[in-house]
Amino acid sequence: MDAYAHDSSGSEYEASDGSDTSLGGYHSADASSASSDSGSAASYAMSVAPAKPTFMLNTSKRAYAVTIDKMLFAGTAGAVHTLVHTNADGRKFTARGQVIKRAKAGYEHELLAEKHAMQWVADHGGCFFLMIATDLLPGLPYYIMPRASCDAFEGLEAIRADPRLTIALPQQLMQGMRFLHERGVVHGDIKLENILRMITPAGGSPVFKLADLAFAKAIGTPGPIEGTPNCLPPEYVQFMQVSTRTHTHAHESITHAHTRA
Repeated sequence: MDAYAHDSSGSEYEASDGSDTSLGGYHSADASSASSDSGSAASYAMSVAPAKPTFMLNTSKRAYAVTIDKMLFAGTAGAVHTLVHTNADGRKFTARGQVIKRAKAGYEHELLAEKHAMQWVADHGGCFFLMIATDLLPGLPYYIMPRASCDAFEGLEAIRADPRLTIALPQQLMQGMRFLHERGVVHGDIKLENILRMITPAGGSPVFKLADLAFAKAIGTPGPIEGTPNCLPPEYVQFMQVSTRTHTHAHESITHAHTRA
């Protein structure tokens, strides 16, 4: 992914015509509700554009046509794209610090489950080391989130070479896991690809966030085996039941992967 410097709110934008501007942050809801966070009513109207879907975002201050643009990353169930906003006057702005995750055909249920889990995290106080959407876009198979520089698998060599990163990754991963465990939930798919290294100012402290909550479950919930097969702990496969040990195994595997020579 291309790195953009951004503030923690992810509210900076870059004008497509070359001029810089700040449009400010926003929070949206579906047409029948209002955002309690921003106090602005919002509504959506989908545009039929298979290659670059567009939807309208109307707030009390401005109206935007939001287009899903350049693909940055594609996984099994979804893809991450840049965002382009078009003002009423036709000016276009590429989001700086924000991206949109889009479900692949047939995987909409996983993205919906992930959106529900992120809402649950937010409702329980939030955790700085868990990736949370900046806008869940109710009713749409997308959500907007802060932009990361890379995942821990892609950035593994850089992480191994920098002691600050080598220390920060397991410490911050454990804090995200602790937040879930203390509230009776396990992530269910912890792997390097689901740990995102966030963009931070030059010289700033490294930040990692545990992402992709699609397979999060209440501890002790029996059910089908989900997640990435080669990252599952043995007792998960044997008993088909999640436990805190599931995460301990994943953490041990990740720690070994990113610290070994």
